[in-house]
Amino acid sequence: MPILLIFLVSCGGQFLELDKARTISENIIISIKEEKFDNFSNNYTDNFFQRITVQQWIDDQNKIKELLGPIGSYRLIEYNIENKIGEPSDIVLDYEVQHTKFKSHHIFTVVLEDGNYKVFGHKIKSDAL
Repeated sequence: MPILLIFLVSCGGQFLELDKARTISENIIISIKEEKFDNFSNNYTDNFFQRITVQQWIDDQNKIKELLGPIGSYRLIEYNIENKIGEPSDIVLDYEVQHTKFKSHHIFTVVLEDGNYKVFGHKIKSDAL
């Protein structure tokens, strides 16, 4: 048995915690709700804003708000923890977000980057979009 434990420890991979992934995801939802975009980009991985600029992301959030209405409430409805041995781990969280006009889903993929929990992927889905 000790040999197996040593093998598992030496394979690398850091296990992620749901509570920490929830905190980072919910901080982003709150930033969107309160339109406080000053430091929100610190919650995303370095690669996230290589696909879209920060200003484009803010513009998209404003368009979504026009179509769906302001965010009222949100709740975590599903999550999947992928703690992998020997490769990066991630947690996917699906939040149901109630806007004043329609509902949406914010789907976050959270990873560990330089020792900090960061959002690697953030999709927003709604029948109204």
